Amino acid sequence: MKQEKGITLVSLIISIIILVIITAVVLRTVTGDEPLIGTTANATEDYKVVSYKEQIEQVVHSEIINKSIIGEIATTGDISDALNNQDWVKTSYLSSDATEQEGNIIVKVNERIYLSSVLQ
Repeated sequence: MKQEKGITLVSLIISIIILVIITAVVLRTVTGDEPLIGTTANATEDYKVVSYKEQIEQVVHSEIINKSIIGEIATTGDISDALNNQDWVKTSYLSSDATEQEGNIIVKVNERIYLSSVLQ
């Protein structure tokens, strides 16, 4: 008798089923409830927001230190003006309920991210 080597029908069907399962898992990962692409985009956006918040805090602290060196107190208006002088800031303005000493400064950056900095 001659022995023939080759794939059997059963092993072919099992291989196809495994490939279908793997394809379903990959498609669910990429396009499902929490898609991989959307998660990556959210992580990028979160990184940008955190980065801009750090830059805002740096400008705020820098303005407070600069004013205290000359014996003055930094006001919310001074800090808003300092933020407006930054090249990455589109506009910054005080909220309607802000006082001279505390309140919200709304900062719009050039990348359509809106941040609010609370001064107390």
